[in-house]
Amino acid sequence: MVSRAQDGRGAAVDPVETVAALRDVPEVRDAVVTDRAGPSGATVTVAYLIGPDPSLDIGQVRQRLLSKLPRDLVPDHLVVLEEFPLTAAGEYDLAALPAPDPQVAPVRRGYVAPRTPMEEKLAAQVKQIVGVDRVGVYDSFFALGGSSLQATVLTSQIYDEFDINLSLQDMFANSTVDELAQIIIRTLGERASEQKIKERKRSIKGIGLAIHGKLPLKLRRIIPPGVPCGGSPGDGKRLRTPADDGTA
Repeated sequence: MVSRAQDGRGAAVDPVETVAALRDVPEVRDAVVTDRAGPSGATVTVAYLIGPDPSLDIGQVRQRLLSKLPRDLVPDHLVVLEEFPLTAAGEYDLAALPAPDPQVAPVRRGYVAPRTPMEEKLAAQVKQIVGVDRVGVYDSFFALGGSSLQATVLTSQIYDEFDINLSLQDMFANSTVDELAQIIIRTLGERASEQKIKERKRSIKGIGLAIHGKLPLKLRRIIPPGVPCGGSPGDGKRLRTPADDGTA
């Protein structure tokens, strides 16, 4: 049941769609949404939740809202509580709810233009696929009207442009230009690190082969290339040479 709680001014607060979307999130057991004065003094919309572990990131809740609700129905802040304070009449006591943490960035943000060439490319792709006038870095692909089919078109374009294969599930979890750019940069960085490791291994092997080539012919015949002292890799053993036997 959606609460018809009072907001302190005598007006009922009952954003049905927002509360319903919050309660559709598996981790959320209950939710209430209200307007109150924010850290700057301006009025903000705050959603109070019961269910998610307060120690965990509630980014998935944020993404679910951004993908399902119009921007004006997405709360400015999400606050996780262990339980809701109640009045003597059994209604939610909104006056007793804590203010949102001023150090936590708002969930709902205004239009922010692309800041990097990668964000500009992604925003242009989303704009063309969804058919909207402009795309900000924090605009959800699905909130803009994008469908699952259109999301697969975007992942295909991302693969062609960046050689990165994103699944539809990746799109649902990273539906903004900002998040897509982050996952692309992270993947490219991991790929570059792996390539550096491979190059380093090849370089070390090449040095070993070069050193082996400078050994005397007798030693080269008994010491395998790339194996120090002629032993098996890592066994720490040293093969005897003719010089050890006094027969050299």
